[in-house]
This record gives sequence, C-alpha cells and structure tokens, in this order.
Amino acid sequence: NGGGNDNLRVRRGAVNLATGVYYYSTTRMTTSGGSTATAVHNLYALNPAGQSWFVGTVTAPDAGQSGDLAFDASGNMYFVVGNNSTAYVNVYDGGDLPVAPNATPMAITAQRINTVGNSGNGVGIAYGKNGYLYVSNTAGNVYQVDPSSGATTATLSGVGGSGATVDLSSCVSPSTLTVKKDYPKGRVSASDNVTLSAWRNTNVQVGQGQTTDGPAVGEQTKHLGPVPILTGEGNSYSIRESATGASTLNAYDTSYTCVDTNDSSWPGLSG
Repeated sequence: NGGGNDNLRVRRGAVNLATGVYYYSTTRMTTSGGSTATAVHNLYALNPAGQSWFVGTVTAPDAGQSGDLAFDASGNMYFVVGNNSTAYVNVYDGGDLPVAPNATPMAITAQRINTVGNSGNGVGIAYGKNGYLYVSNTAGNVYQVDPSSGATTATLSGVGGSGATVDLSSCVSPSTLTVKKDYPKGRVSASDNVTLSAWRNTNVQVGQGQTTDGPAVGEQTKHLGPVPILTGEGNSYSIRESATGASTLNAYDTSYTCVDTNDSSWPGLSG
C-alpha cells in the first residue's frame, strides 16, 4: 500500500513487453474512503521472480479512477484515465521502470497523447492491427480509435454484454513516433524554446504539441511522445517546430536525424 488515500481497487494492469514485469495501479482519492478521485495513482509491480512492491506514483493531467494500462515492445507505458464519458490516453517513457524493488518511490508524470470522447466510462485498452487503439467501456462497447488523434473510427456495440467488458489485452506492440530537440551549441537567447508537433498526411496532428524548457545546451528534457501511430500504405509523417522566446528560427542552423530504435541496422535519414 503506497498510502495517500489509496482506494485499494486495482483498475489498471499490464505486462511490460520489454521486461516481463506486471505493473498495476490504484487511484488516490481526495479523502480516505471517499468517492472523488484525484489525478494521482499508485503504481505497483510483480516480477517473474515473485517479488511485489510499490513503485511510486503516476500523476496524469486529468482525474479519474477507471482505466487501463498497456505497454509496447520498448517498454513505454500507456496509461488511460476514464472519467464519465471520456477516456484520456497518456504515455510515460518507461525505460527506467524498475524490474526489482526500488528503495526510493518514483514520481512519474504522464504526458497526454489524446482524448477519446463519447466512449462511456473507458475501462480497457489494447493495441491491434496497423496500430489502432481499442477502448472498451462499461456499456459493453469496444471502440476502434485512431491512436494519434483519439478519433473513433469504428464501434462494436454490445460485444461484452451490459457492464461485462471491463478489460482488454493483446500481444501487439504499436509503432511509435518520438520527436526530440537538441541545442548542440546552446541558445542565441536564454528565453529561446520551440514547440514540437508531428502530423500525419499534413493535416492530422499526432499527439499533443510539447514546448522545450531546458537545459540551456544539449538535448531537451521535454519531448513529444512516444506516440503510437497508424502504419500501412498511404500514411506519411512530418514534424514541425515553432519558435518561442526572443529569437526566430532563422537565428539557428537546423538539421534533422531519423533513427529506428528497434533496428540498429537501418541506416537512418538526416539532412
């Protein structure tokens, strides 16, 4: 028990595809024994050796106690918070999640990817063919969702029976896109930053834009993603940055590098 008005109800759980560790979470309430959820959740783990422990807290942008977890092959954690008729899909770069009991609890902040509206009280997620996200609700419906925008593209009504669809799972790992910014020579002005965004086929935004905030030199701490994306023919992706602060983008020499983190033999692209 991680404390903090934990409601002790496991609402989310999934196996990390990168490590084989099972992670599960409960929700902290505003008061002990209360019915109002906060945006803070307790995260626990169970590894193949049979060890179980309190990992730390996950703070999401939105409050809610229903939801689910999913992982991709790189260990990124997708954390869904359900609140009435909306499901909020968030992500955490899970490379540092412990595989054995950690002495100091982690304080994780999840990044919003998208919002799935009109889904009922979202309680289950899983990724499927070509990267689509599937979200279940307590009315027994399953929604096929564009993982980048959160738009519902198809509905399977009543497949779980009334109130029976409370979890989803799959062995599929979605393809993801991550955008990072580097200031190898530092900033022209100390206030300079950029807002990063990604787009599918030029008009569908992928995830939520992220604005850098340091350090002064080198790769920035805040980045976009990882965001699950749709694959298959006809889909192309582009990245954009817009300047904030005193200087314009013309004050900098710019370049880009694309890598495949799952295939080191791919030569990559740069320009």
